[in-house]
Amino acid sequence: SIRTALKAAATKGVEVRVMVPEKNDSFLTQYASRSYFPELLLEGIEVYSYQKGFMHQKVMIVDGDLASVGTANMDMRSFQLNFEVNVFFTDAEAIRTLEAHFEEDMVDSEKLSPVGFYKRGMADRTKESFARLFSGVL
Repeated sequence: SIRTALKAAATKGVEVRVMVPEKNDSFLTQYASRSYFPELLLEGIEVYSYQKGFMHQKVMIVDGDLASVGTANMDMRSFQLNFEVNVFFTDAEAIRTLEAHFEEDMVDSEKLSPVGFYKRGMADRTKESFARLFSGVL
């Protein structure tokens, strides 16, 4: 449902930027995540690869009016087994601070080129397809 919401927003002309770590904490997670990039890129969503290290936090900022930060992945395992949480902000100053940190991280990120991403090798595509099989439990 989150993918659908992101794609719907992008289709309506909303700027949607997604930042993911270049190096992940597991092979399966890294390639499963990347398996979703083609459909995001196709809808005009900008995908950035954070180069400076691993990121575990999930940050969402909506129009400077609402923000969320936390560790929860959007899956049942995170919510029911791991008891991960996010906090939501409506305070303008807190949201501006989050936006500033996001923009700082953007400096250390590389924007994925749709053409470049589509030209990735068969080995990467195979790893992504394999890992996607497990995405429901990652």
